[in-house]
Parts: sequence; structure tokens; C-alpha cells
Amino acid sequence: MKKIYLSIVCVSLLLFSACNNFLEEDPKNTLPAESIFSTLKTAEAAVNNLYRAGVNDGAFISPGVYNGTRSMMGGWSSGLFDNLNYKGQEIFIQYAQELEMTPNNVNSKMGELFNPLYQAIYRANAAIAVLPTVDLATAGISQADFDRLVAEARFFRAINYFYLVKHFGDVPMIVTPQSAADDLLTPKTDTKTIYEQVIIPDLQAAISTLPVRAQYENSMRITAPVASAYLVDVYVQMSGFPINDASKYASAAAEVKKFLPGGTYSSIYSLEDNEDFEELSAYNKLRSVNVVEASPGGRKSTSSSESIYTYEFESGMANNGINQNAWPMEVAALGTAECAVTLTNNAYKPMPRYLAMYDPAVDLRMKERQFFANSFDKKDGSLLINSELNTPSPYFYYDWGGVKIVNSSGRHWAIYRLAEMYLFAAEAIAQAEGVTAQAVDALATIRARAYEFGGVSKETIASQLSGLSKDQFVEQVWLERYRELVFEWKDWNMIQRTRKYPKTNAMDGSIPVGTAQFVDVTSVGPGFTTKNFSVDNLLWPFPLEQTQRNPNLTQNPGY
Repeated sequence: MKKIYLSIVCVSLLLFSACNNFLEEDPKNTLPAESIFSTLKTAEAAVNNLYRAGVNDGAFISPGVYNGTRSMMGGWSSGLFDNLNYKGQEIFIQYAQELEMTPNNVNSKMGELFNPLYQAIYRANAAIAVLPTVDLATAGISQADFDRLVAEARFFRAINYFYLVKHFGDVPMIVTPQSAADDLLTPKTDTKTIYEQVIIPDLQAAISTLPVRAQYENSMRITAPVASAYLVDVYVQMSGFPINDASKYASAAAEVKKFLPGGTYSSIYSLEDNEDFEELSAYNKLRSVNVVEASPGGRKSTSSSESIYTYEFESGMANNGINQNAWPMEVAALGTAECAVTLTNNAYKPMPRYLAMYDPAVDLRMKERQFFANSFDKKDGSLLINSELNTPSPYFYYDWGGVKIVNSSGRHWAIYRLAEMYLFAAEAIAQAEGVTAQAVDALATIRARAYEFGGVSKETIASQLSGLSKDQFVEQVWLERYRELVFEWKDWNMIQRTRKYPKTNAMDGSIPVGTAQFVDVTSVGPGFTTKNFSVDNLLWPFPLEQTQRNPNLTQNPGY
């Protein structure tokens, strides 16, 4: 076996670039990988690193105040969200909104989205390749610990490749650790092959190995349901563009039924309910998981039975900065007597075309201080009203204590939650089996949680849905996904896989408020330019620096 080295400094050299003389030297902080995995403690430390690497790097979830999180890039590209106050400074946002991205003008931003994923893949590959060569008895690693560590490494390799193929399309497929002696000019592999040879097998291995329990009950380590949630998403993505493998709907349906009533995971999770529709509503419960201090009448909770995969934060240590994007800049301007956060920015402001998908008469999610807010409550009881251009703010991001008391938030962030699994189930079952009672119940359950506030019962909703054709029903699922997951950065992937855009009343006055027409994405534009989207816009350009280093990494069409 070739000698594999791990370096905390030089991992990035393994991104398809030839090594110069400096990099061929043996830095003191580079160690043979065998030594990294030579004990249970060091092996766990190496795999634990993956929990905060690549697509799980904090910058993908916890934002900078000016340019939000890396995960917001898709929302800005779609035209459904804006960063009103700082996109003049963070110019890459304007390039995305105006369909003017080039490999050169967004090289740095694309590097932030692309490079860390391969660094995480490299580290996962090292664990997967080296751990089987270790003498487990000598290292003090039990078979159970060995199985768990390899399964976790495979999980993280899968999710980093999943992000890559969704956003960049065909990419180099690297499944063994690279060293300076290797040919690093790796060509691209087609997306379907990466799904079938890496992503799906890795997730299936994780599901078969890891415990069937909630992440909160497993010391926040990855569990089988977490891997299942990703696998459902993978199958649904493969069912749409660019793979268009309709057989994957049946695979998605089979996997996601584990989360539905009577399924393998059904006793582990439950949907939050509405209670009094005010501070204790389902949506404010989701918002208040592990916040610094709940607002008056609110609820502080360290976990949610709806959360499947959660990114963990701790106030004062691993701070979740999402809370600074809950309000426009005028809130921080009130000063520390009113706002402990020194900078605020409504970096992910939903546009009118998005908001028009909600029916404010019946949808609790549109009620003030559920998902959205139009004013900030000052300590004397008065309100600072958002300016018209900054209305509304994403109240879903707000940690009351993190803003009012300390400039730090330990609020956990749900990457997947049960509501999304219900919506995946409704779509996959309808596509694979038709508009069955199970598909209808899954969608009606999620819609009813919001609509019962307006006096519309689940039974009424189910009756309305049952009479729809398959295509009509699926479009209702898409509509509910937009409403339910508004601030969870899922929208761009919807547009990518369906190549349909939610056209609403704000774009065409003949479309009723509270609905959307799903039109060909190339027939509309993001609204920040007169241009319409092209299919090429649905993938992002590779960083210029990477295509220069590796001529086999051909640039994506249109760039």
C-alpha cells in the first residue's frame, strides 16, 4: 500500500493540481495516515473532523453578517431572495441575481463552495482506506467502533459529493486518498456514475450500520435515519433533471415511508403541533431549539422531536450567527441598549414573488412572528417598523436572547426535519403509485398544521387533494415545499431538478394570491435583470483557479 500522508496545512494541494517544489517538501505537521488512525482516540478525532468539514463547515450554515451563509447562494440565484443592503459590497450576489456570473468574477466565491468539499472528501477517503489496514486489537478499536467510524466517513463522503453534483454537475470522482506522487489531473465523471458508485452505496452502508435512533439520543452523532433522509433526497433529485430516472421515485417512496406512521422510524420523531397558534405554535417551537433565552411566553428547548439531522451550536463557543440575519441593519443601529448584536442584515429577504405563494387569510406561517416579522420589539414596548424595502424579515432566524441579551446564539440548526420527509413522501408516492390515501395524508398533514389556524381542517384539505390528477397533486406538493421550507435553502435545488419556476401573483396579476403556476424556468428570469434563465444558469461555474490547474476539469456550459 502506498504511503498516505495527512496534513492540516496541505490537504488542499490534493485538488487536481500539480505540486511545485515547495509542496513536495515534508512539512513537520504532516504525518503518515496510519499513525492518525492508530488508536481509537485519534481515529475518532479524524472522523469527528468531518462533522465540521466540507458542506458541514460552519460557513455553509452560520453566516457572515454581510454575505449570509454559503447555502444562501441558490436563493439569491433564483431571484426569490435578496440581500438588499450589502449586495453592493458583496458583488458576487449581484452577479448571481443578474445572471452575469463568470469563472473569473465569482472565482473566490465558487472556491468557497467547491474546494472545502474536496478537502472533506479527501479526509473521508483516508479514513475509509486506512482504517481497514489497522490492527484493531493493537489500536484498541473494537469491531463496533470500526464499523461506526467507517460508516460515518462514508456518510460524509456521500453528502459532500451530493452537494457537488447538484450544484456543479459532472465533477472528478476521487475515492482513494491522493498523494503528491499521484496523477492529480483528474477528469470529470458523469453525475449518474457518482450517484450510483459513491453516493448511494455510501448512504446505504451508513443506514445498514448506524443505530436506528434520533441524533439527539446518540450524542449528536450520525444515525441511520439521518442517512435515510439524505438517501430520500438523493433518490428524488435523481428522479428529476439531469438524470431523469423516474424509477428512483419508487426507491424514494420505499425509503421515506420509514418516517411515516407505522414506519421503522415513526416512533422516533413527531411533528410539532400548533397549541395556541401564538408563541407556542409549531413554527416558534422550531425556532426556539436551544436558544439563549426564550422570549416572554415562548419556549426554550434543547431539542425538537421534528429534527432529523441537526447541526449543533453552543452559545459562546460554536456560535450560530444566523440570528444576525433575522433583522435589517436598522435594528443594530438602535445600539447595544436595545440590540446586543453589533451588526444585523436582512441577508435573505424573501421577495414579493415568494410571499405571494402564501394565503395570509388562513396560513399561520404568514402570521406576524411565525416565519416572518415586520417589526422589532424594543424594550419600552414600542416597535421599530421595518422599512418597506426590508419587509419582511426572517423571524425564523431570530434567537431572542441572542439578540436581546448576548451577541451569541447556541440555537441548533435542522438540516432535515420530519415535515420535509412528509413532503418527499407525498411527491414520491404520488409519482410511483398515484395519488393514494397515504400520499394525500402526508401532504394534508403538513398543510393542515398551518391552515387549521385559519379554520381549514385536515379533512377538508385531504378532500380537496384527493380529487387532483397526479400532475396537479405533485404541483401542490411543490407549492407546500416552498411555503414550509422558505428559510432552509432548499429552493434552488427544487428549480434545478424540476426545471420549473413558481410564477405567482407578484409576477402575473391573473394568478391568485396563495397559489403558483409552475412554468418552464427558461420562460422567466430572476427579476433583477431583463434576462430569462437558461438551463446553463442552473449549474455554477467551476472556480477559475481549479480549471487552470487541471485542464481536464472542463468548464460548465455557458461559462
